[in-house]
Amino acid sequence: MYDLIRSRLQVREPVLLDGALGTELVRRGVRWRKHGLLTDAPAVERLHGEYLAAGADVLRTNTFQLNPRIYLNVFRNREHMRHIGAPELEGLTPRLLRTSVQVARQARAKAGADGCAVIAGVLSPLEHCFRPDLAPSADKARLEQEALARVFAEEKVDFLLLESMNTIGEAAAALAAGRAAGLPVWRGAGELRPARTHHPSAREARAMLLASVWRFRPRGTFLAAELEIRVLPAVHRNRPMASGALPGRSQTLARAGCNDPGRLLRHASCTHCGAASVARRRHKERAGMSSKGMYQPVAEKLARRETVVLDGAIGTEILRRNVTWADHQLASRPEFVRGIHEDYIRAGADVISTNSFQLCRRALYNHFRDAAHRRQIGATDLDERANRLLAQSVRLAIEARERAAAGRPVAVAAAVTTLEWCFRPDLAPSAEQARDEYREILEVVKEAGADLVLLETVNSITEARVALEVAKSLGMACWVAFVPDERGRLFTGEEFQHAAATLEPRGVDAILLNCAPPEDITAGMAQLAPHAHVPIGAYAHIGRFDPPEWLFTDEYPPAKYRDAAARWKQMGSRILGGCCGTTPEHIAALGELR
Repeated sequence: MYDLIRSRLQVREPVLLDGALGTELVRRGVRWRKHGLLTDAPAVERLHGEYLAAGADVLRTNTFQLNPRIYLNVFRNREHMRHIGAPELEGLTPRLLRTSVQVARQARAKAGADGCAVIAGVLSPLEHCFRPDLAPSADKARLEQEALARVFAEEKVDFLLLESMNTIGEAAAALAAGRAAGLPVWRGAGELRPARTHHPSAREARAMLLASVWRFRPRGTFLAAELEIRVLPAVHRNRPMASGALPGRSQTLARAGCNDPGRLLRHASCTHCGAASVARRRHKERAGMSSKGMYQPVAEKLARRETVVLDGAIGTEILRRNVTWADHQLASRPEFVRGIHEDYIRAGADVISTNSFQLCRRALYNHFRDAAHRRQIGATDLDERANRLLAQSVRLAIEARERAAAGRPVAVAAAVTTLEWCFRPDLAPSAEQARDEYREILEVVKEAGADLVLLETVNSITEARVALEVAKSLGMACWVAFVPDERGRLFTGEEFQHAAATLEPRGVDAILLNCAPPEDITAGMAQLAPHAHVPIGAYAHIGRFDPPEWLFTDEYPPAKYRDAAARWKQMGSRILGGCCGTTPEHIAALGELR
């Protein structure tokens, strides 16, 4: 089949590639789980068929950025992936690659194009396509790309297309992998750059590749918040890359000429924001809902050693209700998020947390090569989006309280996570940089009306200390929730007795454990409880992490989860709630432990 295309190219006859797959599937409402190849294969097949009907000569497999790293990188290590990840993750990539070819082949057969259209197996960078600084060494790249190319060769694709390559070294490694598999290779690239790691073959690679560098720009802007659904977070295994300062904001922000030189104000065109904040403060004053007043009943319960019920999962609950995670649904479907908050209030939660997991500027910026690249292809509101959505997350929780609490005191906790990926303490920024970024985040949620800060899924004592100090400098109550490992320690290897000794003198209001299986929470509680002199709490996840979504299981129905929480209460927990996979029904069951 490829000979047909080769002969056309030799006589300079145009060959028509198909169009976008991932973005087009999402535009049609397909959730980007497993590249749509397991859950929505008919939709992928239909799209291939439409491209053939439109005249495409080449069908590309729906495998952009599909390799084992995209799953492994969001776990602490391989053992952690096996411990809490979906069962099939280690063997998932070859399965999806094979399925992608089969789906394309089926579409071609149905279109009657077996004799005229070819299938290209798509290989792309092993790390984020816009981050050449994260590229693996040439040896690692060749090994991993060879494994992918072999699968395509076994499935008898017509050729390989190396797509969105961003370094000369990795492009050469993938080219060699394709040739080793006996397949013709095409290469497409943006701007090729030498990787930071020295590649011995770079000179040879330059000779092979530079003559055919293709530069192209996408049509339309790149929406980073929606990218969180299409690919996993820009998480990598290269520790030095996380230590730098967050790129500066655009020129649409200016510093205030006031006593607080660090405070960032909106451009003058956003003066309505000040009026809105005044209106919000007046509303709270009329309703008797000052931040201090709403947290006070919770603090009093804890002082009386009563049980305080925290809400359950927000993100996975959105997914369980068959809605995607684009922009946290804070802008596109605010009523949906507010409804989940209301369900938790009606289930008996004393504290509801905002829908703001990993919501910060850093999480958006990490998807781009640098600030210049972000300005070139990114959506124009990226500098302001995170803070706008943070404020919206608080407002929606407050609105839910007003609609559902029926006068019962319910506190709104601003959920704030680690600045880099929560399972990867090796990526944490410096303490100085973290302090600046946490101040920006916490100022936003305080201004929006949060009653307390819930620092959750924290993976190191240092980052917890920095964020706590910022919260206290702003006069906010602050709970810190750490994620424990299976031994009952922090992911850094630090012990909870040291965490308590560090945070308690700095005014932490409660120390909790979260985002781990119930048995890990129990192990961590055994280490924390004997050393804590402030209220402690626990909220476990149930099910398994199935990047980028969640695998729901029936291992912990509400009654069984309540029994696990009862054990934590016996160990000293005064705050009980639920993390990923839990539902309003689980929280209602916890009410029986009051």
